[in-house]
Amino acid sequence: MSRPRPRTSSPPIEVPQLDDPQKVHAGLKSFQEMCVVCHGAPGEPATQISKGLYPKPPDLAQAASAWTPAEQFVIIRRGLKMTGMPAWGPTHSDEQIWEIVAFLRLFPSMPAAEYREAVAFYETKASGATGEVPAGHH
Repeated sequence: MSRPRPRTSSPPIEVPQLDDPQKVHAGLKSFQEMCVVCHGAPGEPATQISKGLYPKPPDLAQAASAWTPAEQFVIIRRGLKMTGMPAWGPTHSDEQIWEIVAFLRLFPSMPAAEYREAVAFYETKASGATGEVPAGHH
């Protein structure tokens, strides 16, 4: 499978530390809000929207590890022409985009149950409950 390579006309991108659990979980929350409708989630069936997209968005559980963190950042920030992948840079800070990248680094190996548990945690937190990142999560 060939993969699109983001064009970069800028200097090399400095990749920040991506293994901070708070950053990973913030990225999971953003992924759930913005990306899952097209790319899907571990153990979940394809959405109605994703079934109708052409070209078909990649299954990130398989494709995410094909790109470096810097490439993922560029793809998320700038989008990909003629693919349906939007540019999130106009609406999200670089820090928010790096959070998504931090989550994507773990996404290919994330069990469906762990993903569902982490999403449930954020839904609970969004409803006003407080708590820390679940123990044992990436």
